[in-house]
Amino acid sequence: MSELKPCPFCGSKPKIFTLKRKGYVDIHYIECVNRKCNEPFSKAYDEEEVVKKWNTRHYPPEVQQAVERMKPKEPMYSYEGTGKCPVCRDLVNTTEDRNFCWNCGQALDWGEE
Repeated sequence: MSELKPCPFCGSKPKIFTLKRKGYVDIHYIECVNRKCNEPFSKAYDEEEVVKKWNTRHYPPEVQQAVERMKPKEPMYSYEGTGKCPVCRDLVNTTEDRNFCWNCGQALDWGEE
């Protein structure tokens, strides 16, 4: 079995559990031992698979959304000098701070002008 990495949020050592129920397939799950950490546990039917899932380091949804906002997206053009944010559809002026949408914070890539 692969070695468990520490919790990606608090650094505590995780613990692996096995839920055994008569007549059912065993379910293995891993969770952070730090009860103050809100790290969701990983679960799977195979012990090696649950370790692999845990070590993949999934981010909470709000962190993943922030990462996605930082990936520049091409604005949707509506008319010369102004475009629309591809996420919130708000107008963005190319002459102002054009690297980010002022409304939602999405990074923008205007390409070569």
